[in-house]
Order: sequence, then C-alpha cells, then structure tokens
Amino acid sequence: MHELILRHASEQPDRTAFTDSGGAVSYGDIPGDHFSVLDEHVATTAEAIRTWLARTVGPGR
Repeated sequence: MHELILRHASEQPDRTAFTDSGGAVSYGDIPGDHFSVLDEHVATTAEAIRTWLARTVGPGR
C-alpha cells in the first residue's frame, strides 16, 4: 500500500512537487492553504492526485 500526503505550500503557487520517502509514502506540496486547496486551488489539487496515481498505480488502472 502506498499513501499520498498532500501539504499546502503557499509560497509555491504554480507547481506541485512530490517527494518519495523511500517507502510507502509520497508527499505532495500543493499551492494554497488549508481551506483553498479544496476551493480556489481544487483543480491543482485534483491534478496532483491524478499525477500521483499515474506514477504509483499506472495509467488506465
């Protein structure tokens, strides 16, 4: 099982960075704050999840 933990990073407004912990956890830094990641930054949050899924599970699964 692999987990994704999304962290808000207000100082990085236009990019998502992933860090693999070397184990079963990936950390994704996404723009916004605790509230805006599911409001004004929802498209970026969703894209971060899609990107992580494609890397972890593979396309079409």
